[in-house]
Amino acid sequence: MAMAFAVEGVFSLRSTTNKASSLALQRNISAALTLKSDMRGASLKINHQLLQLVVDVKRSSRFAAAAAAAAGKETGSFVQKVTARELNEIVMNHRSLPIVVDFYATWCGPCILMAQELESLAIEYAGDVRFLKVDTDEEQALANQLEIRGLPTLVFINQDAEKPAIRTEGLLPKDEIRNIIDKDLKQTS
Repeated sequence: MAMAFAVEGVFSLRSTTNKASSLALQRNISAALTLKSDMRGASLKINHQLLQLVVDVKRSSRFAAAAAAAAGKETGSFVQKVTARELNEIVMNHRSLPIVVDFYATWCGPCILMAQELESLAIEYAGDVRFLKVDTDEEQALANQLEIRGLPTLVFINQDAEKPAIRTEGLLPKDEIRNIIDKDLKQTS
């Protein structure tokens, strides 16, 4: 009887220990899931904060560029931002060089990456190719007229008015842009 009591006592002790362990395990799992959920929320919050930072930097850059332009200072960009009217004037009357036009939006991540590539290409092709950019949010009528749907959209315009323009949508590697310029635009220059 004493032996049965001892075995029964050990069993019930193990049972209690297993229940306690089980409850502790459940609490730990619950805490881990809560932490994971909190981390996911924190990650989303950090992503949102990073996106807001990019927007703020772009706004301050535009403000600085506008202030520099108003003061008559050079902004340092080799890609000229133009309006629809200016683009039409350049394409119709000042086509002495091949032209690359970047249709972009300030909120578009791939557009920001493309802008960096175009700046370096504009330096590389300075005097041989003219680089322009059009903000599709500011020039919505032109974007609609040209059926710009995907951003960024590049339009490569040959200096020979008889040759059709080349249009691409989406982020292109710098080498692909260089290839289009060298093979399709600069043949006649």
